[in-house]
Amino acid sequence: MKGWKKLEPMGVYRRKDGRLAVKVGIWKDGKMEFAQRNLELNATVPEAAQLALTLQAQLRSPPSTPVAHRPDTGQSVETYAREWLDSHKQTLKPAAARHYESAIWDHFVPKLGYLACHAMTRAMLSSWVIWLDQQVQPIRHNLDDTVREGSGQPYSKDTLTSWWRPVVQMLRDMAADLNMLDPTLRVKPPKGKPGAAPKREMRCLTGEGLKALLLAARQYTPDRYAELVMLGFTAMRPGEVYALRWDAIELDTGTLHVRRSVSDGQLTETTKTSAARTTRMNAVLLDALIAHQAWQQKRNRPAEIKSGLVFPSLKGTPREGNSLTAALEIATEAAGIKQRVTPQVLRRSVNTLGVLAGVDRITLRAMMGHTSEEMTQRYSGVPDAAKDRALEMIFGDLVGAFSS
Repeated sequence: MKGWKKLEPMGVYRRKDGRLAVKVGIWKDGKMEFAQRNLELNATVPEAAQLALTLQAQLRSPPSTPVAHRPDTGQSVETYAREWLDSHKQTLKPAAARHYESAIWDHFVPKLGYLACHAMTRAMLSSWVIWLDQQVQPIRHNLDDTVREGSGQPYSKDTLTSWWRPVVQMLRDMAADLNMLDPTLRVKPPKGKPGAAPKREMRCLTGEGLKALLLAARQYTPDRYAELVMLGFTAMRPGEVYALRWDAIELDTGTLHVRRSVSDGQLTETTKTSAARTTRMNAVLLDALIAHQAWQQKRNRPAEIKSGLVFPSLKGTPREGNSLTAALEIATEAAGIKQRVTPQVLRRSVNTLGVLAGVDRITLRAMMGHTSEEMTQRYSGVPDAAKDRALEMIFGDLVGAFSS
């Protein structure tokens, strides 16, 4: 252990070569007994801390019983998964709850749900990961019998990881609830098939493409123009745009407060990441919002005005992202763009244009709302001046095209 650096979790160390190691000990029968393990190069500190607890439990157990378990109640993984999902739905936003249910119920339970909970081991979970890496997207057809883009191809790593995370969370809770070893310990997540590039990173617009799209929207879908400018110039999520109320917009200072979101038609007082943020508005967006506000007041529809929403439905309820499908198709065709454009494509386009323009990562992530739990405080301190400079760097050459 010479040269090892002791870390905060008890029993966890950092070796000279950068790898993590665990060494724990207990007094037993009048003497000190130790257990030590070296972790793989990509292991994390939480994984090391979990291993330290596991080794301590093994040291305390009688020789004939490696780990103490509760008596087998016969409960299956499928039964536990159903109870776990029911309890977690109460704390998740509707869209997140639906994703958890799909990941666990559609992709995990059909393969391993038959197992008794105590029979869920690292080996069984690893076999599921191997199976997951071998799956391909089912072939689907449109009404005109044309194959949808990407059908029959291997899933990207991003997609597989989005299924992996809810499963891991459930299995770790199961291990804690049933006093069993964590079956996820040191099991590597799915890798995705080589060559299965995440399409969401490939699908974005150039600066010229974004300008052409928005100019076409202004001409051919003027009633939805302000929404598209909002998406195209702020990188807000669709659910954040449709949760906007006028009380969150400061037209005089050019500041927009993102603190609400819409999920499955329900407006919540938090964003997707549960972190409020402010963003800045350039002249094009400000002009579009002022015109939109005047148009909304001129129509004088009580349900819209009473809602306080910036972009409500005719009934005064929050819209959803798919409500822009028709407008985007019209603008895309008029602009001569050959790819399908969605609100997510607009969001990714802002991110890509920001990277290409040289906007520093902290400012860009503050604008996008891509804040990890550890970095939330750091990003929240980005000043408005930095965001204004970022807007100028990203969209400076585009703004002049909207002045006519």
